[in-house]
Amino acid sequence: MTSEYVLAYVPRKMKAMGVDDNYQLTFRDLIIKKATSLEIDATGQFYYLIAGFSPDISITSESGVYDVSSAIVNEMQHEHTGKITIQNRGSSNLFLHFIVVIPNN
Repeated sequence: MTSEYVLAYVPRKMKAMGVDDNYQLTFRDLIIKKATSLEIDATGQFYYLIAGFSPDISITSESGVYDVSSAIVNEMQHEHTGKITIQNRGSSNLFLHFIVVIPNN
C-alpha cells in the first residue's frame, strides 16, 4: 500500500464513518528490534502500513493479519486497528512506516 493511496482513501473512509474532516493524520516510524514484538493500543485509530515490508514481520490486529510468510493467510491486511501486535521474527532490526488516522469523536 502506498502513502498516495492511503491519503486518497482516508477521506472517503472517514466520510463513510460519519467523521467527515474531523480527524487527525500523522506518520509513525517504528523500529522493531530483532526477534522482538511490540504491542500498540490503537483503539479508535487506524494504522496503515506503507513501508518496511519484510517476510520477517507479522502484524495482527482486530482488522486482520499481515504476514507474507504464513501458509494459512491468503490476504494481507494493511489497515490495522484495536490491539496491534507487531512481531519481528528476523535477525536484524526492521523499520516500519505507518500512516495513522485518529478520528476526533
